[in-house]
Amino acid sequence: MAVVAQNILRLSLGKVPVAKVLLPYVSGILLAQYLAVEFLGGAWVWTMLFFLVLISIGLNFYSRGRKVWKILQALSIFLFWGLLGYWSVIKTNPVYQQNYFLSMEAGQYTGQIIDEPVFREKSIRFPLRIKSAQTADSSFRVTGTIMVTLAREEKDSVQNPLQYGDVIAIKNTIKAVPPPYNPYEFDYRTYLANKDIGYQCYLSSDQYKLVSTGEGNFLVSWSLQFRQRLIEKFETYQQDKRAFQVAIALIFGYRSQIDAATLRAFTNTGTIHVLSVSGLHVGLVFGFLTLLLGWMDRFRYGKVLRCTVILLSVWSYVILTGMAPPILRAGIMISFFLLSLMVRRKQIPLNTLAASAFFILLFSPKALFDVGFQLSYMAMLGILLLYPLLCTLYLPNNKYLAWVVEYCYVSVAAQLFTLPFVLYYFGQFPNYFLLANLFIALPSTGIMYVGLLLACCPIAVLSAFFAKVLDFLLVFLLEGLGWIERLPFATVRGIDWPVPLLLGGLVFVLATVVALNSRSKRAVLLGGCMIVGMVSITGYTSVHKSRYSGMKIYNMRSAFALAHIDRGKVLLYSSYDSLMHPNLQFSVLPDLMRYSDVDKIEFVRIGGEGRQNSIIHIGEYRVALVEDRWRAEGSDSVDIVVWRKNNRATLDSIRKNLKAGGMVILDGSNSDKYVSDFEKKVNAKTFRVYGLKDNFAYVWDRD
Repeated sequence: MAVVAQNILRLSLGKVPVAKVLLPYVSGILLAQYLAVEFLGGAWVWTMLFFLVLISIGLNFYSRGRKVWKILQALSIFLFWGLLGYWSVIKTNPVYQQNYFLSMEAGQYTGQIIDEPVFREKSIRFPLRIKSAQTADSSFRVTGTIMVTLAREEKDSVQNPLQYGDVIAIKNTIKAVPPPYNPYEFDYRTYLANKDIGYQCYLSSDQYKLVSTGEGNFLVSWSLQFRQRLIEKFETYQQDKRAFQVAIALIFGYRSQIDAATLRAFTNTGTIHVLSVSGLHVGLVFGFLTLLLGWMDRFRYGKVLRCTVILLSVWSYVILTGMAPPILRAGIMISFFLLSLMVRRKQIPLNTLAASAFFILLFSPKALFDVGFQLSYMAMLGILLLYPLLCTLYLPNNKYLAWVVEYCYVSVAAQLFTLPFVLYYFGQFPNYFLLANLFIALPSTGIMYVGLLLACCPIAVLSAFFAKVLDFLLVFLLEGLGWIERLPFATVRGIDWPVPLLLGGLVFVLATVVALNSRSKRAVLLGGCMIVGMVSITGYTSVHKSRYSGMKIYNMRSAFALAHIDRGKVLLYSSYDSLMHPNLQFSVLPDLMRYSDVDKIEFVRIGGEGRQNSIIHIGEYRVALVEDRWRAEGSDSVDIVVWRKNNRATLDSIRKNLKAGGMVILDGSNSDKYVSDFEKKVNAKTFRVYGLKDNFAYVWDRD
């Protein structure tokens, strides 16, 4: 049968005019992020922007009827917005900031907390915008933002905690954020850099002082305090602690209290988006208010008044939940929709999506590199482009079955468009995402509406009733997700998906849309080639990993972790008490899960709080863990020595026990001075020394 050309979506650049601005602006942001030119500073950029405006205005008079001049005008406009995107990123570089706080030596800094502090069991973390630097005899105005972590003591839970808008004075213990020191460890430095934070400090309770309170934005401060009161209300009425943690995450976007096991259940079933307040949640609020205020349309100007009330309520909810990129996107899109209703203009969803992205990037250009931003917009792009095409393939006549099929199409469209990014960032894929998303559709909607009723209800008896219903729905949802998570082959983990495969995945997604929309043979061929290429590369890396054999000693600061990997079998030795210790989950498991499932990793605890020496046997190799005085194990008996805790063992003991050509590893449990002195002593000796402290993990690949 011949392939008939068609254009179901009827796409054209003219229908998405904002894209003409968004695309060059995004190009400028990417250029500044990856190929910034140091000499192209503020003066050069603003001069070039000025001349581009003049050129564009001048060409406007000559472009009428002349194609060449129109092309030149379009090029000048493209360069203008691209250069503006470039400058929006590099202007935050300390090189171009006057009075950056590191430009002078100071013993103390004063700054303002610019976001809600995150409270953990033993720490409090928040970003601090530095306002002034104090030396012994003077004070200077400075700029810059750092990440502050305070050691939390028992008295902190009794005293009034720090809040958004508080101004504090801190001791200068500021250091650069280190890079990841272990394979596949989360890159915290890049994460903070995308928030214009390049430095951090750790402070004890006597190294900071509260100077003043209430200095932040009044609206943000009020919304955070109001959210805290609502959270306290939910905590009072809800009886199930786990259900309470999920409720405040799902309804208010407050995820700091949710436990790792619950978070893992949502991640492994492909439903983590439910916990990220986004378009789904704003849409439910919008639908609730539209139904509640529908009666206002009966009166003159009632529609305008209704849209205004809904608009204010939606943005109140956006501010209340923290203004993350996904919910900002939803808030802006709904705002455009309501404005189009008020002025009776037809809305083009793709143009609205582009406009929301442009406004977010205009005020926060580095949001482009935020994972939530990327996943949110790719999911919406999939729903707007792929979902209508899938609906043309098949829809049952029964309206209830049609609803199920349409919901599946929405899930498939969103999942396919976000898949390249999910594989790139997380290296795993939930096989039962369709089943899980179908399962949570009704419970999550019910949870959202019952939660809103509980938040708004002033009557104690009704509040208690709503809380019981909420607990029931949440427990039902969690039990169901837990069952899906435990199904065989629920999640494929350990997928290596580098940048070339990410780009290949995006090409495949676009080729799929073009093929379904235009019935293009070339698009089908291109998509097929991408699939073959990606499957081949992924298969090759999987086979290579399955045959890998080696040993890795991870950089765990003062703790110890050594993994022996042998053809899919993983044995982990660590001084931590459990494989599920947060530090191991953060720094070690992302690498080990590339070779084995978590439940198949064998864990052996070694060492402890005191000082003790140990020998680890890895086949014919021996690794000595030395924390105290070391007796001879036998001549040339050890291949690697891990030297720990500033121990008092002699260098002679190393020479007696270490094989010729062996390695001595100094880990982070040793002080800087001890490491320096040790390296000086062995500079001319026969054995090699590797400083693990402030260095990458020691990786030994067995031939």
